[in-house]
Amino acid sequence: LGLGEHSSEQLAKNWPKGIPYALTREDLQKGLKGGMWYLDQDLAVNFHWQAEDAVLIFAPGVTLNTAASDGATRLQGCHLQNAGLVFTGAGSLTMNHCDWRGDYAAPRIALESQGIEVTVTNSHFVTRNANALTVNQGALTIRASQFIACGAAQYFAGAIVHSNNTRDIQHCRFEECVGIHAGALHVYNLWGVAHCEFIACRSTAKKEVADLAIYTSNEAQASPALTACVFRQCSLSIGSAYFGANHTFVTASQFHNGNLYYRNRYGNNTVQSGCTFTGGQVIEKAL
Repeated sequence: LGLGEHSSEQLAKNWPKGIPYALTREDLQKGLKGGMWYLDQDLAVNFHWQAEDAVLIFAPGVTLNTAASDGATRLQGCHLQNAGLVFTGAGSLTMNHCDWRGDYAAPRIALESQGIEVTVTNSHFVTRNANALTVNQGALTIRASQFIACGAAQYFAGAIVHSNNTRDIQHCRFEECVGIHAGALHVYNLWGVAHCEFIACRSTAKKEVADLAIYTSNEAQASPALTACVFRQCSLSIGSAYFGANHTFVTASQFHNGNLYYRNRYGNNTVQSGCTFTGGQVIEKAL
């Protein structure tokens, strides 16, 4: 089945109860209730769909493309192996208590959406050689989830790339993720990150700063934009600190062998408040 060398316990528990069912358009339209499903070629549907306690296995390079004008896709308690999902159109995608694993043969984006509201809670991602989530032109909520060893050098971030939309990322853990500009998170403007832990994430394009967990290409735009986070062996870039006046952009966070980078601070703004640095510091530097 092309599962790779890191086959999970979840797959072992379901095997050999039965050969996986071939996943079809009709199955998705009815909704998946349990079972093991295999997709060996690209599939495109024009409706949102539901899956509960299902195992979805994808052949290398295969994509399930959902282009729907309205509605909601919900995945509850699912296991996804080497999956590639693309959502376009309108509506929402919700994933709760899902386990997404992949050893991708070629670099790719595991979950990509355009114009879709995405909510991920209590889920676990290990997407080696693939960016876990790229969400464009849609609100993003991620709570109580883990991203471990996600990413490839070809994508802006290993775990999450998000456009300039509503964002709420809380109580998540990012470990050993890798991307061009950041291991964990790439954003245009920074806001909406709280109570997260970043461990040994790295960036490949900036040789002088190769340990970025978060990269902000424009500026921080909230007070605070990031709060109560921990950075271990990796750093944070908030971009420009010029937005507005009398703002404090990073609060109550810890940096252990990691730095906080910023540029172009407006005189009345404060880069950080209540943060602690052990083997790190605040550095003014254009990245």
